[in-house]
Amino acid sequence: MYAGFIFIMAILVALVVKSTRVVVLTSFVVVFMLILLYGLSLITLAFMMSVLIKKPFLTGFVVFLLTVVWGSLGFTALYRHLPAFLEWTLCLLSPFAFTVGMSQLIHLDYDVNANTHLDSSSNPNLIIATCFMLVFDTFLYLALTLYFGKVLPTEHGRRHSPWFFLKPSFWFQHRRADHVALENEIDSDSSSNDSFEPVSPEFHGKEAIRIKNLKKEYKKGKHEKVEALKGLVFDIYEGQITALLGHSGAGKTTLLNILSGLSDPTSGSVTIYNHSLSETADLETVSMLTGVCPQSNVQFGFLTVRENLRLFAKIKGIQPQEVEREVQQVLQDLEMENIQDILAQNLSGGQKRKLTFGTAILGDPQILLLDEPTAGSDPLSRHRVWNLLKERKSNRVILFSTQFMDEADILADRKVFISNGKLRCAGSSLFLKKKWGIGYHLSLHLNEMCDPDNITSLVKQHIPDAKLTAQSEEKLVYILPLERTNKFPDLYRDLDRWSHQGVENYGVSMTTLNEVFLKLEGKSAIDESDIGIWTQLQSDRTRDTGGLVELEQVLSSFNETKKAASGMALWRQQTCAIAKVRFLKLKNEKKTMMTILLLLCISLFPQLLEYLFYEIYSKSYSWGLSPNTYFLSPGQPPQAPLTHLLVINKTGSSIENFIHSLRQQNIALEVDAFGIRRGANEPSYNGAITVLGDDKHQRFSIACNTKRLNCFPVLMDIISNGLLGVFNSSEHIQTDRSTYFEESMSEEYESMSNPFFWIPGAACFTPFIAMSSIGDYKKKAHSQLRISGLHPSAYWLGQALVDVPLYFLILLVMQIMDYIFNPDELIVIIQNLLIQVSPDLVEYIGASEEYLLYLALLIVILKRNSGGDALKFLGYCPQQENLWPNLTVREHLDVFAAVKGLRKADAAVAITRLVEALKLQEEKALSEGIKRKLCFALSILGNPSVVLLDEPSTGMDPAGQQQMWQAIRATFRNTERGALLTTHYMAEAEAVCDRVAIMVSGRLRCIGSIQHLKSKFGKDYLLEMKVKTLAHVEPLHSEILRLFPQAARQERYSSLMVYKLPVEDVRPLLQAFFKLEIVKQSFDLEEYSLSQSTLEQVFLELSKEQELEDFDEEVDLSVRWKLLQQEEP
Repeated sequence: MYAGFIFIMAILVALVVKSTRVVVLTSFVVVFMLILLYGLSLITLAFMMSVLIKKPFLTGFVVFLLTVVWGSLGFTALYRHLPAFLEWTLCLLSPFAFTVGMSQLIHLDYDVNANTHLDSSSNPNLIIATCFMLVFDTFLYLALTLYFGKVLPTEHGRRHSPWFFLKPSFWFQHRRADHVALENEIDSDSSSNDSFEPVSPEFHGKEAIRIKNLKKEYKKGKHEKVEALKGLVFDIYEGQITALLGHSGAGKTTLLNILSGLSDPTSGSVTIYNHSLSETADLETVSMLTGVCPQSNVQFGFLTVRENLRLFAKIKGIQPQEVEREVQQVLQDLEMENIQDILAQNLSGGQKRKLTFGTAILGDPQILLLDEPTAGSDPLSRHRVWNLLKERKSNRVILFSTQFMDEADILADRKVFISNGKLRCAGSSLFLKKKWGIGYHLSLHLNEMCDPDNITSLVKQHIPDAKLTAQSEEKLVYILPLERTNKFPDLYRDLDRWSHQGVENYGVSMTTLNEVFLKLEGKSAIDESDIGIWTQLQSDRTRDTGGLVELEQVLSSFNETKKAASGMALWRQQTCAIAKVRFLKLKNEKKTMMTILLLLCISLFPQLLEYLFYEIYSKSYSWGLSPNTYFLSPGQPPQAPLTHLLVINKTGSSIENFIHSLRQQNIALEVDAFGIRRGANEPSYNGAITVLGDDKHQRFSIACNTKRLNCFPVLMDIISNGLLGVFNSSEHIQTDRSTYFEESMSEEYESMSNPFFWIPGAACFTPFIAMSSIGDYKKKAHSQLRISGLHPSAYWLGQALVDVPLYFLILLVMQIMDYIFNPDELIVIIQNLLIQVSPDLVEYIGASEEYLLYLALLIVILKRNSGGDALKFLGYCPQQENLWPNLTVREHLDVFAAVKGLRKADAAVAITRLVEALKLQEEKALSEGIKRKLCFALSILGNPSVVLLDEPSTGMDPAGQQQMWQAIRATFRNTERGALLTTHYMAEAEAVCDRVAIMVSGRLRCIGSIQHLKSKFGKDYLLEMKVKTLAHVEPLHSEILRLFPQAARQERYSSLMVYKLPVEDVRPLLQAFFKLEIVKQSFDLEEYSLSQSTLEQVFLELSKEQELEDFDEEVDLSVRWKLLQQEEP
């Protein structure tokens, strides 16, 4: 395609060159070939630079500079100023070679230097050689592109040996044996470690991916190294879905990059179906079997969804006749038919993620490597992906990473925990919960009649080591140890008797993987410091046991702060804060400052160049024209292209004096004393002088060879000096090639207005004033400031307080440079700085009118917005971080504290406590977790009455999520403030919210406490059992169907059995646990768990109902609201 484009453009350019007669003697084919080869070499040069630089804008800029600089240098070939060896060496840069070729074409038509013979037989050969060099450059750049693409490290660090092309394996592929013994292979039996659940016998021999002693190191700085993976040893099995779990930076993405071939391990080995990833041939084979969904979305924004899928299907090598069917299947599986014609750039974040996942499953690959495949998706979309993976897991290898523990719990058959690059544990959900879980969660929904102290006494009576973890007016949550399941029936029997004393309903759920993760990381969902205050919490029903005491102190300090600034004091404080932001941005944004300096240099460069050119040219100019440029000297042998000077005498008398004067100029003459010849008819001479008239009145006529560009002034110089010699004058006339003389140049330089150069340069700086505000609008930082109460006038004036002095400082520098070049303009500098209107300043005012308008606009804004107070009742934590990338945590907090009107002393205390409580470490590049916590901190600064939290913990690992949830609970518990939180993550709603509202398709379906929604809309309980003896599997299955007739078997492995039990089969809970305890004793179960529906399952049930019901019917909204408010069935 590129070659076709270059071919067409070469034809058009060649036609233009020939039609405008830029070259005359050269044929169209030669011009076309020269342009075509140059275009092809430029394309490959751009390819090579893109591999070396890897940044599109910088690559384009470098190629542009190479084209201009080296192309301009090629014009030296016009004057043969470079040695031939150096000239051909520089032809390795195609812009130089092309300019040399064009110079050779010009030499064929014009003898520019007058020192090269016109009819030199070497010129055609030189053009052929130049074309050969362009062909050589094209292939050289292409080869270097392929070479550098393999040996230079990629984004993930993968690279080949510099001598990879010398290895036989690169040129010859060979079949591998069924099993290959790899170097550094270390056999390790993980089953001997009780942190790893033994693999079921049915999976023995199905080890699809074998990871042996895998290590990966990254360089951090010059000497420091970071170990991302530290000797991982485990297997991944065919027919299972395996989840990689761990905190941010644990090494999950690094491992997936190694498995997908994007990165090389530092040591260790990986085999996939007996193919070693260290071998190039094997890696290509594995790539054909693998579908990869990277952490970042990969699609072309200018293509539609269907076009993206079709493109990736062709790249994957799917047969042309199968492409359309495969694309349609993916669209149908992911329910994207309604968005298939929408451009990818217009999709939402969840839709883009779904499209990236769709490209991974194209062609139904044998191996799926998925890095957080459902990040940013809503629960319904997540479950569609889960169901699709479950359908495809048979005889396939599926490995995915996730930050959502519930996703791993529901989807993955085997969970692998990685912490700081090391393998911590692996096994099923039941195994992990049994070993590291904290127990069952008993959640009770209360009404105003209930006495929580009595309920706690009742629970403690049956299970003394039960722990109260959360308490509010409507709910109580206890943790019940796993080993006390035999006590559950009696407890539930007594709770059923308390239904008339305020216990509306209750439910029980197994410990979550989130709690397992936190325990493995050395943390706890409940702070150990909170355990000691449980007694106090039981007497104080309004306090949340999961809260952070430190944050509560911070909030109390906010409530105790003095009155916030208002009126003009607030406006001045906001103006100074924005000025500080603008100054810090300029200070930290090195690219912006370098751009300003570059523009300043560019604006001064023409003036400097003019000054230097004048100084050098006027003092050391030596380009004089002399007769020996074109004519032989007396006694000099013939030497092309020099000739004799022909003198024709048509006066009829002697001109010996004039001839003698000419010979004194060291010129070899040929004299026609009889005037027979005509100078214009003598092409073998470079020039001829015809003397006309008589002795007393002589006239001179000259004839020049048109190929000798400077012949005419040389002949004029010869005649002039010849006449001086006739009159016995000792003076000599010197003729220069330039049309400039020292006097005229001096006058022109002094008369040239220097503002002609720097006024356009000064005008170039004005866009930088708008760039800061445009960046704020793009990052939505301006909206965040407005919500925080910022006056518009304070925003613009704060920017101007930095931009205007900077602008005038630049003008001062330019004027000082002007003074250096022209000292007489010192007075003009002073006048310009005072902005006085005078004839000398017309140009300056023209350049500064943008700033005058800018300041006038500020005055108008100040008058219109001088009144009004900041919004003090609203805080906002957006979904995307509206932060300035070059400001630190404390600088952000300082600015927003000033905008919200906090006094300096109060702000300092509040910020210090907030930073310590939320652990907001100062970092050069803020991590996602720190960014989210910072956004939350900014939203609660100033003690707003209402805070809007839009997915506050999105993108955080489970430990970070837990910290955020604790912070939110502590912030709003036992205060007169409220928060509205939106989330796609139901676990977040369960952890934080007192009431939950579920919306489906823009309609409010329900609202109430979490336990109320689970009891009302939850349809099922989940039962998991693990047997010790495989012979008990079938009898156990029959017993479960007898005890729970409507039980539906979900999954079955050799030792793990999973059932979904309808609520009516489980209620009352005391009977269900009584039956299960009998089953445990009778069938010698290793472990079992029974859990209520999660909030996410409630959401899915409501979504399914929405698909079945007709929501277009008229509904009595008042009745509906009453039902929702009363939470009645």
